[in-house]
Amino acid sequence: MKLDGVPLFPGEAVKHMIDRDHMITLHLQMLAELGWTPPTSHWAHAYVAGDAIGTDEAAYIAGCSPQTIRRRAVEAAAAGNPIGVWFAQSVWLISKQLLLEDIERRDGRYGRNAAISRAENMRP
Repeated sequence: MKLDGVPLFPGEAVKHMIDRDHMITLHLQMLAELGWTPPTSHWAHAYVAGDAIGTDEAAYIAGCSPQTIRRRAVEAAAAGNPIGVWFAQSVWLISKQLLLEDIERRDGRYGRNAAISRAENMRP
């Protein structure tokens, strides 16, 4: 049985070619619902997308001081897991996504969820 040429039963779907683009779109939508964002190739893209934040905002999300965020950024970069970029040897732009991953490595899933709650409560 078909509706507009589309199989209605799972057994019939196996007989037909899978629409690759549709499957990719569905997977990307599911990933987006889970909070995944595509990697950015440049810090400016992350800034425009709202992923790059200053150390004050990052500190609020992480529940620590801006000095601690700067120290963690240096430590994370040295360990090969950077959470941001350093400009002019004075200003850090921190990736929210990478910060949350770092928090989860340090404090577990509970710590990440608490940080996500703080991030959602920040001003827009």
